[in-house]
Amino acid sequence: VGITGNVGKTTTKEATAAALGARYRVLRTTSSFNNEIGVPLTFLGIEPTHEVAVIEMGFYVPGEIADLCRLVRPQVGVITRIPEVPVHYSRTPSVDAIAMGKSELIEALPADGVALLNADDPRVRGLAPRTKARVVLFGESADADLRATDVNARGIEGLRFVAHDGARSVDVRLPLPGRHLVPAALAALGAATALGVPMDEAATALSTMDAPAHRMNVRRTAELVVIDDSYNASPAAVTAALSVLGSVTTRRVAVIGDMLELGTLSADAHEAAGREAARQSDVLVGVGELARTMVNAARSAGLRDTHQVADRAEALMLLRRILRRGDTVLVKGSHSLALDELADALVQPAATA
Repeated sequence: VGITGNVGKTTTKEATAAALGARYRVLRTTSSFNNEIGVPLTFLGIEPTHEVAVIEMGFYVPGEIADLCRLVRPQVGVITRIPEVPVHYSRTPSVDAIAMGKSELIEALPADGVALLNADDPRVRGLAPRTKARVVLFGESADADLRATDVNARGIEGLRFVAHDGARSVDVRLPLPGRHLVPAALAALGAATALGVPMDEAATALSTMDAPAHRMNVRRTAELVVIDDSYNASPAAVTAALSVLGSVTTRRVAVIGDMLELGTLSADAHEAAGREAARQSDVLVGVGELARTMVNAARSAGLRDTHQVADRAEALMLLRRILRRGDTVLVKGSHSLALDELADALVQPAATA
């Protein structure tokens, strides 16, 4: 199973590995090792008992995923999302170029393969003619082949919905928060059923999956709840994470770092994130120079309790001073800011066993 997309790859990979794990021993990409070095490293870990591989594939230049597919030889391909303001935009000439690069996965599928495409993303579903494999659309759209209904994104307590595949339906519970994870769970169900796992067994396996490190990971201490989504940040992912934060009933503290590699889209994206933070949080801490634009936009939108810091060390000193017992804190930012270390520091002193 090959998985690509501009956002959501790693969570989809972990969900798919969990669903397939109901019946198979699964080899999967470690962390986000999804390039020409990471993918071969994954296969170095193959053992005779492995029955299925779930491989995440990234893209920077045309032909990169096509090259990876010659090694992986996927039977099932998943494309997650390609948002209007994509991550790594500064490294590519256009959003359409990103879509064409991602389409190399489904172009490599055999005629008897399965291409799982996000029905709710116009760019992704528009790639369907580029594969000779059977296309399965997944999402909340009315015409999706694998469709989610009755979605209940229950704050930070997890996600629940009903998945429909033709005449079959099954309740799905995901122990991770956020409506934006519905596509990941659906893609996992689609890949699992394509490879012979009964739908109900795959759904049961999803209910016990572990959160990928630093991705919508709810970490609790005696004093705080930390929504650790610190691995990376794109505009779409920041909006989704803020939506989860906005759903809680405690004081909401958003710690958001620079969103890097957005090129000419950067200023507008940070302004939009600031306006969203004003709607979904009570306190905003911007980390990094680009985040200053976000903080200013949040202030202009009416959020009074805002702070600007240079780096994670300064952010930690500030948070130690302003946090209160019972707060819920979202930590999110581009990978190079290492805000995962900030999230770790927030939970370590008073971490529960």
